[in-house]
Amino acid sequence: MNNAYTGLKAVQEYLAGETAPKDSFTIAKAKATVTLAEGIVGVSTATGEDSLNNSDTNTVTPVGGGSAVTGNYSFVYGTKNSEGESLVNLADPPVYVTAGVVPVTITVDDTKDNYDLFVGNSTTPLAGAPGATGKTNYTAQAAIKDSTYAVTTVTPNTNTYNVTATLSGTALDVPYSNGDIDAAVKSGISVKQNNAELEATSWTVKYLDDKGGALVDSKGEPAVPTAPGKYQAQVKIGDKVVGTVPVTVYVDLSTMVSSQATAGGEVVEGIMTVLVDGRYPDWVKIAYEEGMNADKALAAIEDGMTITLKGADGKAAPVAFTGNFVLRSSEFTAGDKANNVATLQPASDSTIYRGSLPIKYSYGTDLPAVSLKEASGTYNGSDAVAGNGYAVNDLIKFAPASSTPRVGRDYNVTATLMNGGEPALDADGDPIVKTNADRITEAGTYKIEVAAAGTSFVGKAEPMTFTIDPLPVSYGKNGNFNLASVSGMTLTNGSYSATFTGVPIKPSTTVEVKIGNANVSVAETIDPKDPNDYTVTYGENTDVAQGGTVTYAFTGNYSGTVTVPFSITPASLLDLNATVTAANQLESEFKNTVVDPKVSYTVGSAPNAKTINLVEGVDYTVVGPTKSGNQNGVADGTRYAFTVKGMGNYSDAASAVVPGEFLVTDKTIEGMYDVVVEEGSVYDPDEPATPDFKVYLKGSTTDEAPASNYSFSWENNENATTEDAPAYLVINGAGQYAGQVKVPFQIAPLELSDASNVKGSVKLVGAEGLVYNGKEQVPTVSIKDSQVTPVNKDRDNTPISLKDIADDITFGHEGGVNAGTSYVTIVPKNGNFTGQVKVPYEIAPAELAADNVAVAGSTAPGVDAAVSVTFGETALAAGTDYTVKTEGALPGKVKATVTGTGNFTGTVEKEATVLYDVAKADVAVADAVYNGSAQDPKVEVSYTDGGKKVVVPADAYAVSVAGGASNAGSYKVTVTGKASEGWTGEKTVDFTIKPATVTAKPQVSYDAAGLPVVTVPGLTSNDFTYKPDAATKTITVTYKGNYAGTATVPYAPAAKPVTPEQPAAGKTGWVGSGNDWAYYEGGKQVKDQWKLIGGEWYHFEKSGKMTNTKWFQDTDGEWYLLNQSHKGSYGAMLTGWQKVDGGWYYMDSDGAMQSGWMKDTDGTWYLLNSKHDGTFGKMLTGWQKVGGKWYYMDASGAMASNEWVGRYWVDGSGVWTATR
Repeated sequence: MNNAYTGLKAVQEYLAGETAPKDSFTIAKAKATVTLAEGIVGVSTATGEDSLNNSDTNTVTPVGGGSAVTGNYSFVYGTKNSEGESLVNLADPPVYVTAGVVPVTITVDDTKDNYDLFVGNSTTPLAGAPGATGKTNYTAQAAIKDSTYAVTTVTPNTNTYNVTATLSGTALDVPYSNGDIDAAVKSGISVKQNNAELEATSWTVKYLDDKGGALVDSKGEPAVPTAPGKYQAQVKIGDKVVGTVPVTVYVDLSTMVSSQATAGGEVVEGIMTVLVDGRYPDWVKIAYEEGMNADKALAAIEDGMTITLKGADGKAAPVAFTGNFVLRSSEFTAGDKANNVATLQPASDSTIYRGSLPIKYSYGTDLPAVSLKEASGTYNGSDAVAGNGYAVNDLIKFAPASSTPRVGRDYNVTATLMNGGEPALDADGDPIVKTNADRITEAGTYKIEVAAAGTSFVGKAEPMTFTIDPLPVSYGKNGNFNLASVSGMTLTNGSYSATFTGVPIKPSTTVEVKIGNANVSVAETIDPKDPNDYTVTYGENTDVAQGGTVTYAFTGNYSGTVTVPFSITPASLLDLNATVTAANQLESEFKNTVVDPKVSYTVGSAPNAKTINLVEGVDYTVVGPTKSGNQNGVADGTRYAFTVKGMGNYSDAASAVVPGEFLVTDKTIEGMYDVVVEEGSVYDPDEPATPDFKVYLKGSTTDEAPASNYSFSWENNENATTEDAPAYLVINGAGQYAGQVKVPFQIAPLELSDASNVKGSVKLVGAEGLVYNGKEQVPTVSIKDSQVTPVNKDRDNTPISLKDIADDITFGHEGGVNAGTSYVTIVPKNGNFTGQVKVPYEIAPAELAADNVAVAGSTAPGVDAAVSVTFGETALAAGTDYTVKTEGALPGKVKATVTGTGNFTGTVEKEATVLYDVAKADVAVADAVYNGSAQDPKVEVSYTDGGKKVVVPADAYAVSVAGGASNAGSYKVTVTGKASEGWTGEKTVDFTIKPATVTAKPQVSYDAAGLPVVTVPGLTSNDFTYKPDAATKTITVTYKGNYAGTATVPYAPAAKPVTPEQPAAGKTGWVGSGNDWAYYEGGKQVKDQWKLIGGEWYHFEKSGKMTNTKWFQDTDGEWYLLNQSHKGSYGAMLTGWQKVDGGWYYMDSDGAMQSGWMKDTDGTWYLLNSKHDGTFGKMLTGWQKVGGKWYYMDASGAMASNEWVGRYWVDGSGVWTATR
């Protein structure tokens, strides 16, 4: 205390000027309490306006009382906790999104650091540490806490927007308006933080659709509801969503629809308008038809109904009837004089539309037939003049002509200007529509619509088309084209002319078109985006011989092209102020000619002035030289004069010649001067290279030659050069000197790189929205809109328009097919440029859709290849174009998730039951050997999985054999997968039953003629053939059909038969041996007939030989079976059941083979094949379809009747009955 008192007194004395302080002293810091604000998750930010880093939320208050210290301390809240974990998001400014404790840095200026700082109730002061220069930092900690919020809905006391809280304060109903729906929603929401009501300004609302998707406008920016519907209002405090309120924006049909108290009277506007053929709901008229009932009336009302809502811009937006509304009949009385009522109601209980709207209707008179008076007219002037164009109501006529509907009262007619199939729009985006007495003037196509109105008529005409054709414009004697004023050419005797200028001539004109008796000014199109009546193009207009043209192409309300020619007259070089020079010449070399004449003039003024250099022999000729009569000022040498006379585009008139002069002398500059040309010239497409240079006296680098002693010019200085072909500065003697010095120099090419595309200065056309399609997609470069900036060192950054270097460059590309970044390249075409510019563009991956992905119902067993992905006609490759993730096991139910890669994007999920396919498996059938019985094939189905063979269980498939499998031969075996076992499909393979090997020994016997007869135990004669060999006394037996191999047995040959003599006259009997027999009756041979002999019937050929074939078809077409056995009556006709080649046939009592239905003697029915397919007459078995009905023939061939065949019932007639 004494120190403080002493110090204070010394300071007071010093300040009073009484004495200087003599003692040093210390003033101890006072104590202050620091109160740090706590952060709130989702609300508080680490920096920014609403952050915790300010002295309004953080205070320093002296202990013991006193006002808070302000302005001295700054506070910076950290973003990480003590473990180094970030508690903020990536927003700008960052928002705390996780609760925790963060460090707080308190900074104070050292000159104001007067307090020991204590946080809260702590008794330990914060320790200070040096900060920035003159600053001290203290570190404390502050909490970031979660907060509790409650979001409810309320019905406001002052209910400006008529909102209603619903669902016990959890949802909100808001009537649709074209005003501020956002304000209406917010008026019905209450937000409390820790049970304290928050001001509406402290929270915001973000809107979602009913599925939770963000509600955005056409630019992707957050939007508020602008139409009736279901929405979600997401209530946010800062970045934190504290609650979501379901919002229904609705329209009540009972109270919110426009109405009209009297027909045609004043309209009470509502937010929704419902019209039926243009009439309000209380005054609807429909057409009456025979048999009119309520349903027909409702259909007519719906057909004519339009429903619109007012939008935020005040315009009417259409609302679809289907899906939103239904019409129901409320009152209906039959008769054309009745007044009835229908009701418009919401189509569902979505509550978007609610209430109901009565539609009161009666019947009117059909509007008379209407048609156009004319289909078209010609443009006759703008609407700026009254009477131009066509009155809409004058375009139509009614039939009969005596009909007198009144426009505006009984009907309305509208004309809508069309653009293709859609209405044309005005500058505000509204359709261009004219009605009744309005006039249409603009050329174009109009849709004309006529609809009944008022209280009498109903109906509307089919839309008609009226066209206003552009007015054709022509030039000449009878034309309507006129140039009202012209600048740049002169009209003389009906023709235009202009004087050559050295640049293309572009006359300026004012154009008129005569419409009726008046000339009307028309406007030129300057900006294609703002078209007017015509565009102007010019010919080359640079040649006297060819002359020039101005061409006017008319559009819009006018059509046609007019070309106005004009002649070009030669220009006077004198009038052009042409400059003429020629090189001085050495006396020793002078040959009385003009050397290196140069003629030029300037067009335009700075900074756009252009020098035109003329060419001798094309633009002028030189006359002379002659010794000048004026030698004044010539110290050494002689002055010569010459003249330049125009030709071609320049006048050769004597009054147009331009004089020139030069000196002939013996004084030369050669060897007198050193010429130094500045290096670093670079190609410039706009102008030749003209580097700075110095002409020094020989041997000096400081003494410059007098400029009057020389002139200079340039050679080869327009393009980039090479060592072999440099550019030249040419120094010519002037004044009193002649001679020439040529100094080479280089012009470097312009260098291009990717950096030349400064901020996208190269504009691509067609680069937007490219999506991979498997084809090359390369945008074009907009030459007129693009620039490149060469990257040569020391060159300024002036860009160059591509249109100025079109002859120097060409274009290529890299990529252009696959998704990702491709490039359009700008590459040099000549030596004026080096390098290239790669302009990137993006091809987006194609989005895989459900249609691209197929999950096959079957796949090769053991392989997960059921998923296939296609793009157009192309099959995509797994791993390259997409990846597949499957859930489930094959065979069985599989969920496949296909994700595009590379050229494709998007994810498609599909589920399917996938079975293994027998057709894609290995099916093997073991061969069998004939055993006399039907045999089941031994089938093995297998597949390879992971290099190992997997045999499929036999119960996974069924096996069937076509035609049974009993005899030796090849059979088709069909293996069919069972879906119940995870298999599907079928595969047909061959099953072979090999012939059996015969072990029984053949037996030999002899017939009455001594011929051998061979039998084999257990076999029939159909199973083998045999051939005797008398020389070896053996018989070779060859097995066939179900048997294979051969056998040899001995036999005793019979003596060679002696041909019997003809029987004696009258003798009767058989004559012959072996298989050849004849029969005589009464000594006469029987021929060409059937003959009953010994109780058996035989047939004889015309030759008399007995018919001995197995099957024989008689002349009447009947088939007969003849005995082939020598054991019996060889050759005799057989009857009854006979087995032939494994099949049964029935021969009637007369021997004729039977076909079709046959009833046996025991009453059994059989079905014999009636098809001529090689088995005609053969007994059929199994299921057979006859006359559209199914029958079952058992293994014996007998027809089943009155019994179950498997799970099928056949009735007493053998017919399968499906109803049993």
